[in-house]
Amino acid sequence: MEEGESSSDKRTIYNEHGFMDFIFSWSIQDILDEEFFKKKIEKNGLSFQSIDHYLRSYRYLVLEETRATLCSSMELIYQAPYGRVVGLKLVQTFNKKNDIEMDKPFKNKLYNLKIDRWENRFIHREEPYKTLPGDVMVLADCKPESANDLQRFGRMWCFLSIVKPEDENDGENIDCVCFKVTASKDLDLDELRNKSLYIVFLANVGSNRKIWTGLHMTSGNSKLFKQILCTDEDEDDVCPSIQQ
Repeated sequence: MEEGESSSDKRTIYNEHGFMDFIFSWSIQDILDEEFFKKKIEKNGLSFQSIDHYLRSYRYLVLEETRATLCSSMELIYQAPYGRVVGLKLVQTFNKKNDIEMDKPFKNKLYNLKIDRWENRFIHREEPYKTLPGDVMVLADCKPESANDLQRFGRMWCFLSIVKPEDENDGENIDCVCFKVTASKDLDLDELRNKSLYIVFLANVGSNRKIWTGLHMTSGNSKLFKQILCTDEDEDDVCPSIQQ
């Protein structure tokens, strides 16, 4: 940890400024609702009250784009890559102390997940599907053919986010795929042990996550933002684009 950096600061950075928390808080209805962010998205003008006002004006746009992407994936969920879960364990400790990705303090619990193999890997793809950090998936006690399947009474489902990509060969079965995930809710492993579980790929939100993080990184960059937003080179003149 760098000097002057608190553990809470580090946790905020690694929590991606709440980006995945937003996604994890959405219901199926929220994702399918095209009006979900309509009242929160403001029409961007040519002038802004502050740097924070400028950045905030784009944050809901990023969330709306993410929602729309997941909505499109939900509509085609019957075609998405999926796998049957054959192993699900809570990660108690990190195996690699020098692994930067695994040393991050996650707000949500971290799980080891294993599937027997990927199905539908080549649907609309030139290359077979392979997990990447930022992939959002659905874990469910059925193989959903539509969003309605997840909304049926008594169904168990939640969102998953890939933290560490897959290891295709776990030493037992060359078809098995293992990776680490966080879940949108705590999983009752005892209750799920006797259920047939499936994971279904929805979309990768890594690019939007980076944009979201960038829209929160104002500390130490205020001068840069002023230069971007102001067209007047004379620092003594009033900036026409932003008011301080």
